[in-house]
Amino acid sequence: MNLAVLRSMLESVAAQQDPKWRLRPDEDLLRVPVGNRHQDIGFSIDREHVVLSTVVVASPDVARNRRSKDLLTVRCWMRNAESNIVTFTFDEDDNLISRVRHLAEHLDSNELELYVHALSEESDRFEYVLSLKDVN
Repeated sequence: MNLAVLRSMLESVAAQQDPKWRLRPDEDLLRVPVGNRHQDIGFSIDREHVVLSTVVVASPDVARNRRSKDLLTVRCWMRNAESNIVTFTFDEDDNLISRVRHLAEHLDSNELELYVHALSEESDRFEYVLSLKDVN
């Protein structure tokens, strides 16, 4: 699978959802509404995996102090223990992100839809619990 095929699958999934689901033509982002808020889900291909991800807490908020990052790390471990689909981690820019990785050759539209829903809902819920506001 390549990025063009993944984009086409996401376009198909988005067309079957709420009309507010928007695939940005100039970026590899899908905007998914979650209640009054939204999640901007990035998508990419990493070797043989499809990767979906979104920022839960931006790096300036993560970097406020070391104790806060340590507490976030523990909260991530706890969340990761509860989910078989979504993983919470820190990226190279120190953003707290959520991510779904799946083998590209075995991904179909139904699974992709499930992963987008799970990622957007679990990310929004965790973001809300951590910040009591929408950071996007």
